[in-house]
Amino acid sequence: MAFRSYTGDVFVPIGVVDVQITYNNKKSTEELYVVNSKHSALLGRVWIRHLGIKFTDAELGNEKGDNYAIFEVRPADEILKNNPEIFKQQVGCIPDSMCSLELQKGAKPVFVRERQVPFALREKVELELNSLERDGIISKVNTSNWGSPLVVIPKPDGNVRLCVDYKIGVNPQLEPAHYPIKRIDEIFNTLKNSTYFCKIDLYKAYLHVRVDEDSKQIQTISTHRGVYQMNRLSFGIKTAPSEFNRVLDQILQGLEGTISYFDDIIIHGATINECECRLIKCLEVLQTNQLHVNRNKSVHPPRMSSLAGVL
Repeated sequence: MAFRSYTGDVFVPIGVVDVQITYNNKKSTEELYVVNSKHSALLGRVWIRHLGIKFTDAELGNEKGDNYAIFEVRPADEILKNNPEIFKQQVGCIPDSMCSLELQKGAKPVFVRERQVPFALREKVELELNSLERDGIISKVNTSNWGSPLVVIPKPDGNVRLCVDYKIGVNPQLEPAHYPIKRIDEIFNTLKNSTYFCKIDLYKAYLHVRVDEDSKQIQTISTHRGVYQMNRLSFGIKTAPSEFNRVLDQILQGLEGTISYFDDIIIHGATINECECRLIKCLEVLQTNQLHVNRNKSVHPPRMSSLAGVL
């Protein structure tokens, strides 16, 4: 039997032995694979399932004094108070930044008609369209050679999320964006010497990026109310993640202990003071660039405690 690591490496164990395991008064006979000493010990899914191990048990430690305690906390009142603008749930506009979608040679406009919106959701959809138009994110146009249908996704809270289906006409004709997205193992390696972590979730991240005139037309949306040009980088565009990460990496360049992954930003440090100082600097840069943070999805360590916050 061979094993594949999360980095894609394949290795063969030296051997296997049956061992007796006891955990929380539960006993089981399990297979233990012996590997080269350069590999770390891992607890497999079979053991976890057979022994009934809960991840909360492993994360929170026990009364015997485990070395690792993990806690999820809310943003500190002081940080919210000192950065009121950045925590407003609205879409800003990154200054001095413009995205251009590049079409393949010979690409031709494709117009796909609107999809039927359920009458039960129509009022909520129109409120969302009104909000996007008011904020300048979309603009009504009379005609367009391009058109991709609006897709309405009901949310658990009763509201709706508006998406656009670009997979028919736009995405197949776009040139790839060759800006690389960070690999998860690269991010883990960056975090290895840190103990304290914060996560910032950017509010409607891609919509903060303007697009040029040609790209506005390519991203045109067909709806039951007519067609709208998309003035910002749209979710659903296949090159949007690469384009946004290119812009975000430029914004965060030079900030120590700060790394982005798609629309999340991770701030980390060896001490809680170091982590918090880096967090404040990052928020200052985000505010300068008119980026807004999703308050409910962001996490940071408690300021007056020595316990580690986690993502």
